[in-house]
Amino acid sequence: MVFNSHFNLINSLCLALEVKARNLELFILPYDKDSLHAMVQQKNLTSCIEMIYNGADINAKDKMGETPLHLAVLQDDLDILKSLLFLGADVSIKNDNGKTAMENIDRNQKYSNDIKEIFSLFEIDKDKIKECKKIQLPETSSHAQSVLKMKTKKEAVLSLDGGGIRGLVLIEILLTLETLTGCQIYDLFDWISGTSTGSVLAVSIANGKSLRYMQRAYLRLAHECFVGSKPYSTELMDKFLMNEFGENKKMNEIEHPKLIIPAVLTDRKPAMLHIFRNYDAPYDDNYQIKDDKFPQPALPSDQTIWLSVRNSCSAPVYFRPNDRYIDGGFIANNPTLDTLAEIHKYKKYHGNTSEQQADNIGVVVSLGTGQVPLEPSRPIDIHFPTSIWETPEIVETLKDFVYLLLDQVCERDYHVVDRAQSWCEMTGINYFRFNPILSNNISLNEIHDRLLLTMICDARKMIASRLDELCKVANLLLGNE
Repeated sequence: MVFNSHFNLINSLCLALEVKARNLELFILPYDKDSLHAMVQQKNLTSCIEMIYNGADINAKDKMGETPLHLAVLQDDLDILKSLLFLGADVSIKNDNGKTAMENIDRNQKYSNDIKEIFSLFEIDKDKIKECKKIQLPETSSHAQSVLKMKTKKEAVLSLDGGGIRGLVLIEILLTLETLTGCQIYDLFDWISGTSTGSVLAVSIANGKSLRYMQRAYLRLAHECFVGSKPYSTELMDKFLMNEFGENKKMNEIEHPKLIIPAVLTDRKPAMLHIFRNYDAPYDDNYQIKDDKFPQPALPSDQTIWLSVRNSCSAPVYFRPNDRYIDGGFIANNPTLDTLAEIHKYKKYHGNTSEQQADNIGVVVSLGTGQVPLEPSRPIDIHFPTSIWETPEIVETLKDFVYLLLDQVCERDYHVVDRAQSWCEMTGINYFRFNPILSNNISLNEIHDRLLLTMICDARKMIASRLDELCKVANLLLGNE
């Protein structure tokens, strides 16, 4: 017994010395001062994220065969670990000792349990992935329809909320759907609608850009454009959008999927919802008005893609508007119901063929950019003060009233979701809504890395808690149910 105790003690000491020696080696290892490994070693979170979204190889190996993820684990750096996993670091890569980053976790480390929990957040159960029966897409596919439509003649609809930098939440959920289905989002949906930040993602998907690419583009956009005081530079925003979507490419050049991009026409009272599309819509009320005081919007064949997105993203205070359009979030921040109405009008207009009539909607997937938990608020009571002492209270009440108006105009959840869900249930359409509850109230222009990482972790927690439901969505999109 005494011998065993001594043996266990010696074994533990050896393991501890091995970890200490490796940490010392990390400290003196001569990394290039501008390498991603060096930034991880220095625990420089901002530089790590900046290097990755500017193109650094997130899975590069050092002389010991270790990736930045291996180093983050050994250094007990939770924030850098989150950032690497969030930005797509490969957890399966092994170092020269044949260990993955997760296998490098030592139980004597200070944050070993926290590290394991973070890994579990960004890992999807392999058995769940196997539950979704994959299909092989034809290499010569015309990409004119979704997998669901190819198999069942029913269409799939994706709706993306507005929310500025919180569009990163949308990407996390979509990445999960891609993992479960084995298909790109481009191949899974026939209709994609997106308001404001959702429009950036919708058009990017339609242009064949990967979600990982867009994830890094979002971060680059935020750090380049959300600089200085508001309103931010429209030139930087315009340059970014033109670089992403082309300066002259028109909406009608996108064949699939059908795009619905809401914006608000403000050159009239009352202001009107306008939808930028990649297809003709002669039934649209905005094209029916024959009055020189209210010029008709450009047709898809004349409307540039980048400007469509710019118009949907022109949030007052944040960016100066382009011409007569402002952010679509003022009317359709959650565009699901407007999308269903648009699809109905489109099918009604083209309903003279049996093929069009047979193309019913099979599934609607609505994704949010995160919601804040309900908070208590004072009842609104606006009245003229009876004495000078009541004036401060009235001022506060007026401020609360303004917030009430803004909240309800831009509402994405509660009654807005209830209406869309009821509409779908009434017509026999499968409806799914995913919108994580956030720990912090993340603003549209948030650029603080740790707050953004907390937001992403909130999204991953929702994904983990509703993975069975996401699997059901995946199987529906693949035409398996």
